[in-house]
Amino acid sequence: MTSREALQRLHNMSAPPRATISFRLVAQRAEAQDEFPATGLRWVCRIDVPTVFWPLPEGVARDIAQLADWQQTLEPQRRLLAQALAEEGGQEQADADLRAQIDAMTAETVMDALRDVALRADPVALGLPTFGLLRPVHGTRARQCTAQMRLAAAVLARRRGGIFLRQADPLPISSVTEALDLWTTEPAIHGQEPR
Repeated sequence: MTSREALQRLHNMSAPPRATISFRLVAQRAEAQDEFPATGLRWVCRIDVPTVFWPLPEGVARDIAQLADWQQTLEPQRRLLAQALAEEGGQEQADADLRAQIDAMTAETVMDALRDVALRADPVALGLPTFGLLRPVHGTRARQCTAQMRLAAAVLARRRGGIFLRQADPLPISSVTEALDLWTTEPAIHGQEPR
């Protein structure tokens, strides 16, 4: 191509094609309570360890002194560990002997034991998605918190900031006092949804 041809093509000011694209709804989709079609996200579960073990009346905030005390004693982590170990053993609740054993553990031992529980928990069998977003709970929309502490440990140990990665190696759980919602872009697989 010569420079003259290139210059002629550059100055081609013909009108752009006029086309109209129309969209029409083929089928109305019933919106589920836990889906936000505009964002493409589906709610998977809520993890709120303090609410499971120390429920509060609706509209009441947790005492900040209690949260500060929990940072020293790791009481929520200890409760989470006791319940997760009970679930592994096929029990509904942790018995007094198991709780006494966990209360006698050092903080490092508790954290290591929680990571081991998360390592033994199979995220696929628990119905967890491949990838998810962990968002702090805001607002007043009431959702059921998961009572499965093995599931909570599996999610929290595979948390990388605000991201959940099912295939990630479990890390020690940093905090369990924050209420988190797990969201995913994956469609729900019947029979695999966590509860």
